[in-house]
Amino acid sequence: MLCYVVVVLVAIVVVVVDVVGCWLLVVVVGCCCWCNKVKGNSASSSTDTLEMQLLRILRATAGSVPLAQIRTQLSVEKAELNRVLYSLQAQGLVRKTSESPPVWAAVA
Repeated sequence: MLCYVVVVLVAIVVVVVDVVGCWLLVVVVGCCCWCNKVKGNSASSSTDTLEMQLLRILRATAGSVPLAQIRTQLSVEKAELNRVLYSLQAQGLVRKTSESPPVWAAVA
């Protein structure tokens, strides 16, 4: 119950600050991830957070982003990044634009 109250309060503040709504999704997902950690579901919530972070980085960049740059920004192991990136690729949300070095981009 506390989680939903926090989501509503945070959502109200975010809507006031940013009418566009981009931040609303990030904050609500972040809160739900926090609630999952409290309930003991940290494995899936950290994956969801990493997916959101990757999509945010790739969508904020006009072109492609090298995997090395993403690793530096997020401080995440290469194997974990690849697992999530290939999952996002299977969903049609990102695409690999170069094999060597690996470079990724958001799908428009």
